[in-house]
Amino acid sequence: MFGLISYIFKIIISLAAGYIIGYSNDSEEKTNFQFFTSLTSFIFASFTGIVYLMDLGLVAIGLLFVSVLYLLSDNLSDNSLLDKYKILFSAVNGEIVGFGFVINSIIITLLFSYITNNYDIISDLLSSKNKNIDKEKNELDLNEEEM
Repeated sequence: MFGLISYIFKIIISLAAGYIIGYSNDSEEKTNFQFFTSLTSFIFASFTGIVYLMDLGLVAIGLLFVSVLYLLSDNLSDNSLLDKYKILFSAVNGEIVGFGFVINSIIITLLFSYITNNYDIISDLLSSKNKNIDKEKNELDLNEEEM
């Protein structure tokens, strides 16, 4: 009975994580992409949970992962690279939840969604243009202090 309750809990967590992964803060994008990522996470979590509970081995899980991702990549040739990464990550997240690492999945999902939704801010922080401006500003501050 406890196995069934934990399986249901895993499925609910995988649906929520897939929905969070598919979220985009871009208001112009109004597609059903969140449904697709949550469905991908649900499929992988459910199949991984069933295979893991039936002790069929990791080979069956690996074959399932490769085959479903191959089918997804064929059907999603018109999406952007970021959307493909979101689908891949929702599949990996479904596998993580299916194995039972729920807390790790929640933390990784929140981190991934933060990075993907704030990528422009993070790339501006890490770009070399801002470093050159800061160096020139610091040189000006030092020159003013010397006078």
